[in-house]
Amino acid sequence: MDQRPETKRLSLADYESIISKYPLFYLLNHKDIRELAQVAKEIKVNAGTVITKEGDIVDSVYLIVSGKAKVTRDVKLADKSTTMDIATLKKGDAIGLAGTGYFSRLGIRTADVTAIEPMVLLSFDVRDFQNFLQRPGVAYPALKNAGDQILLMNFIQQSHLFKDLSIDKIQALARIIKKNNVKAGNTIYKEGSFANEFYFIAAGSVVLITQHEKETIARLYESYTVLGMEEYSERAKHPATARAETDCELFVLTRRQIEHVETLPAPPPETFLTSLWNRLKAFLTEER
Repeated sequence: MDQRPETKRLSLADYESIISKYPLFYLLNHKDIRELAQVAKEIKVNAGTVITKEGDIVDSVYLIVSGKAKVTRDVKLADKSTTMDIATLKKGDAIGLAGTGYFSRLGIRTADVTAIEPMVLLSFDVRDFQNFLQRPGVAYPALKNAGDQILLMNFIQQSHLFKDLSIDKIQALARIIKKNNVKAGNTIYKEGSFANEFYFIAAGSVVLITQHEKETIARLYESYTVLGMEEYSERAKHPATARAETDCELFVLTRRQIEHVETLPAPPPETFLTSLWNRLKAFLTEER
């Protein structure tokens, strides 16, 4: 993203004031608002900068401090593609968030957002945002669950194992993956078992234990890391035992799920009428 020359930067107190005025965060106390402000980043962009691109996986969300942006979508009308204006965003609005949660509930950007004048934004990386939502006392369970799915989609997209998978198939895969809750001390898989699945840690920590002669080797894995992918891709056995060090939430990706998604046909292009219907649904559900 293009950035403007440095000007006077906002203070932490400014960050807190901006966050506290957005409806989604009305229930946060001052301590929580400060914690969220500490992971925000100030971004300045020029007019004409594309802030988000339709069809991309959500990787960050923004609050608008100043300036305006236009929201547009590309739609197919007869045999031609055209750009449809959806909305204009201004100070106090958000990009990627709505009053009740993430703007896109499926984790895919639903429109282009382009600055139409110089803008100042507060940016929140999705991973930092999820870490904040895991804090004790931050009561946004639906938002956290949606964010876990978005983080999972980002991981899938960035993994070499899925480099040929389209965005639509990544989205389809994320929808069918189930989350398992594992209690501290329970075994996730044993050394020597075949790796027909691998795991994405959404919350908690997992220890991998290997017996080497008389020595026990333990490695700790925290949230937003992956277990078992290397042996999965090589169709090999797990070289270590995985045990939940704390209570964990794990996404389990199985070979059957992945092979099923790989065979799915590509979706048809969006028509003008389909776009109008999607706009109506987005309006009725406060999703942009």
